[in-house]
This record gives sequence, structure tokens and C-alpha cells, in this order.
Amino acid sequence: MILIVGASGYIGSNLYAFLKKNKFDIRASYCTNDRNLLENEKLYLDLKNGDFSEISKLNDLKHVFLCHGISNIERCKIESDLSYTVNVANTINFLQYLKRLDVIPIYFSSNMVYNGKKQNPTELDYPEPITEYGKQKLIVEQYIKNTFNRYIILRLTKVFGIETGDQTLFTGWLDKLVKNEKIYAAGDIFISPVFIMDVLKVIENLMNGNHYGIYNLGGDKTMSVYNFSKKLAEFCGGDLSLIQQVANTDFNFIEARPRYNSVDSTKVKRTTNVYMTSYEECFRVILNNYGILKNKAGA
Repeated sequence: MILIVGASGYIGSNLYAFLKKNKFDIRASYCTNDRNLLENEKLYLDLKNGDFSEISKLNDLKHVFLCHGISNIERCKIESDLSYTVNVANTINFLQYLKRLDVIPIYFSSNMVYNGKKQNPTELDYPEPITEYGKQKLIVEQYIKNTFNRYIILRLTKVFGIETGDQTLFTGWLDKLVKNEKIYAAGDIFISPVFIMDVLKVIENLMNGNHYGIYNLGGDKTMSVYNFSKKLAEFCGGDLSLIQQVANTDFNFIEARPRYNSVDSTKVKRTTNVYMTSYEECFRVILNNYGILKNKAGA
């Protein structure tokens, strides 16, 4: 049996649908939102209060996906006590409980565990987070490494989807473009977003191959946020004047952001034989989903 903690979030909900489609025996936890979860598969779990009693009802639990928590970087800093309780203290308490059950944790971490000074760091590069969110992720990573013999830690870059209105990176921009709204995009922050289906394929292959350890997982190219938004606008024939290049500092973030939000995915690609879907292919599907692919000449 597999438990998904945080199954109502973006990654968790997609993971839930993917594993169900592939006939896995699943249970899915939720805290405030249980939409799209089947009644006989869902259970309530609130890591703010540390009550794990519902887990005791599960038999033959083998894998637990940890894709829960407070992931908004600004909120993690503003509400540092709350975010630490949810993302670190009670997550570790939960992991201690799972250890007694001999469960294999699969933890969704972040490129934010790196300081962002180097483009495409590998798993061998020393993690040195500069945000509260990244620091919290690293603490849990270290606990898992020191406690479990078998585990999977995925250090993800920004995850995006292709469905209309899913409010991920590219669809969010396209929503603005079709409304003729300006997009303010940093020219000095570099990203390598990763497609949600590539993440799910990697997970499936790691599990099926009994592969454990830490894996970096990002997209196949690294560009500035500005260049990515411009590339999407060019691809869909949008108004390039809507793309406004700004600096990182123009956003008045509470904490400085890493310059490079990318990782080297060589290890995970070699291990799983999953290669990242090109951004052009994703753009094409997004435009088709939005019904505006006809605006692309030759499409």
C-alpha cells in the first residue's frame, strides 16, 4: 500500500491520479481540501497538530510520499514558527512514526537547498540554503538520510503542468497573455522548470527499480525567467510588449532568491532512462489545450 501525504496539492493530486491509473493500492491524506479523493481512499491528516492516529488504520504500508507542507517561500519566512512546525518538527515526528512501521519515505525536496550561486548543481554539491524554505527542506533531508536505510529524496525545480487554468508557471503566463495583461519577469533569476509528467515517470521508475538515495530533477534547459516568458509569448504569437523585464530586487522579496534555480539531472536520467520533455513540446500541448494552437504557423 502507498500513502500520499498532501494529496490535494498540485504534485500530490497529480501523483494520486497517476498511481490510481496504474492500479496501485493508494491511500491519500488531506487537511483542508479532499476534492477528487475517493471516500474509501482518503484520510484526514493535519501536521499542524501532529495527530497521526489515522495512519494506524493502514495495513501493509510500504511507501509514503511526502508532498505536503507550506511551500510558499514568502509565507515560510513570514510565518516561520508555523512553517517550521508543519514542514520540519511534525514532519520529523511523522517520519519517526513511519520508521517504526518500516516504511520507505519518498520526500519531495527542492533546489532551494542549494545557495543558487552555481548553475545546475549535482547531488555531490554541498547544500547551503539561503531561504527559510530551503533550510527547512534540508533539515528534513538530513533526518531522513540519518534515519532510514532506504529512502528517495527528489530535489525538484519548479514543477509545471499543461492543463488549462492549472495555475502553474506557463499556463499562468498564458492566462495573462490571452487577457493582454503584463508579465513582469526577472532577467537575473534563472530556472529550469520540470514537467509534472516527467516527475511522475521518474518516481515510477525509481520505485519499480528499487532505486534509493538523493536525485536532482529539473528540466532540460536553464534560462532566465524573462527569456522563458518571452519564449512562450513568441511561440503562441502573443504580444511581446506585454513581457516586461525586471530585476530580482524589483519584487521586494523578504529574503533574497537564489540566482540559479536549476539542477543537474544526469544521475536520475541515467538511473531511470527518463528524459525530460522539451519545453517546445509542452508549449504545443498547452496551446492546443487552450484552443489557440491554430495561431502557430505550420502547427
